[in-house]
Amino acid sequence: MLDYTLVENLLTESPDDFTAHPVNVHTFTYSEIADGILKLNVGIGKPEVLSMLEAYEEVIAGIVAGGGAVSTRLFHAHPSVAGVFNTASDSYDPARHHLKINLTPGLALREALAKVKTKKVQVPEATPLLVEVRDVASGAVNDHLTLGGILQISGSRLKFTASDPANGVFLIPLRNPEVRLTQVSDNKPARITALLPATLAAGEYYLEVRTTYMNNMKAAKTLKVGRFHKVLTVGAA
Repeated sequence: MLDYTLVENLLTESPDDFTAHPVNVHTFTYSEIADGILKLNVGIGKPEVLSMLEAYEEVIAGIVAGGGAVSTRLFHAHPSVAGVFNTASDSYDPARHHLKINLTPGLALREALAKVKTKKVQVPEATPLLVEVRDVASGAVNDHLTLGGILQISGSRLKFTASDPANGVFLIPLRNPEVRLTQVSDNKPARITALLPATLAAGEYYLEVRTTYMNNMKAAKTLKVGRFHKVLTVGAA
């Protein structure tokens, strides 16, 4: 079941437009995926399953790093070059061009998507709601974040208490420890602007805003957490 709530559509000028925002989405870890595989009675233990998953990931990444394409029942992936080339003799320039991964769902995921059931739910008012994540350097929306660049988060109930280390903007990698963004210029209910560390490891991250902020006189008793519903790719411009 996919829970969703309706939020104001910030990408249009119409005041009456709304868009669906997934909520309560559980992110499955490698360990949980391995547990699911073990339920299929594959005849091997969890350490072996985890090793196979990591090997699968390494081989796929190696193919793409070599400029190759990958086609499986889960997804199709191939690298491409983005940017404008001025003439036929022009060449790749990192200042004007960048590499990107094109991903499309394979047959298995398309069949799985057709089976998803949805349910409209109400989100508690105190929960931060992340609607859009914009990478200022590349102009990418809800996709890529540039190392050392600025990101802008739009939504509602985003403001947090900067002096409280439990509050703030956090990047959660799929495996490693989370990272709190410490350089924030805008800290407002509808918008946060923050600097992404240039030393951050490239990879895939979830983005969260955590806050106990209620007003200047009072703080909430419990930490409220809002997570952006898509995985964001962090890397060079």
